[in-house]
Amino acid sequence: MTTDNIFKLIKKRVSELDRKKLIVFLGLAGMLLILLSELMPKNDKSESKPETQGEDIMTDDYKKELENELTDIISHIDGTGETKVMLTLDGTTEYVY
Repeated sequence: MTTDNIFKLIKKRVSELDRKKLIVFLGLAGMLLILLSELMPKNDKSESKPETQGEDIMTDDYKKELENELTDIISHIDGTGETKVMLTLDGTTEYVY
């Protein structure tokens, strides 16, 4: 069979079918493809995300608490004036503006 014969056969079958049936068939086929795509395993390389939003908030609170405690301790040393402390924890990002 040549491609012209295949196209003629498909055109003949489509013209025989009711257009509503064809639309319903194509819609069901699309839904089936979507369902199958959800069942297939995903190959996502970014599965192991080290920190989440909640962990970032807890880390920031912990860092601020440590900075306040260290500032308090240093300010009690004789000869120190006004003290400012900035900590960068291992595994966090430092933003200096």
